[in-house]
This record gives sequence, structure tokens and C-alpha cells, in this order.
Amino acid sequence: AQSHRLVGHTGRIAAVAISADGARAIAGGADLRLWDLASGKMAYEFPGQPDPVESATFSHNGKLALTGDRSGAVRLWRLPPVEPLAPDPAAVVAARRAR
Repeated sequence: AQSHRLVGHTGRIAAVAISADGARAIAGGADLRLWDLASGKMAYEFPGQPDPVESATFSHNGKLALTGDRSGAVRLWRLPPVEPLAPDPAAVVAARRAR
């Protein structure tokens, strides 16, 4: 079994998810980062995460990641390249619930 320390986060890590192929991990808390598990190096720091991340998961095919934060906002990210799919994902979720 291989292990790596995820060095560089700005605070405690509250959520970790590993992709189905075992190649990448998402770790979040005060910040949210994508890690390359083969090298143990950070691959990307996600922008626009104003509240601490409390949950994270990958889609089965590893092309998407879903994160939830303390405020209740849910963000869907396309991997790679890493970019948010909607400018305000919390508004998208709220709009879907209102239908």
C-alpha cells in the first residue's frame, strides 16, 4: 500500500475522496485541492471555495467532482481541466428545488 502526506492545505482536512481508478484524490477543508496520488503532489487548487468544504466525491468515471461546504452550497467540477460547471452552483441547486 502506498501512502502520501497531503502537504500544503491551509487548515485541517475535513473531506477526502479518491477517484475510482486510484489516480487522484480531492481533499478539502478551509481550501480544496486535487492531488496526483502517483507522485503525491498537488495537481490543482480549486478557486472560489468561500466556506469550508465538508464533503467531496468523484463521479464513477473520474471526470466530475462534487463538493459541499458548510453553508450548504454544492459545486460540480469538471476534471480535467478543473473548472466549475456553473458560475453559482448554489443558485442552480436552489432553482432546481423550486421547480
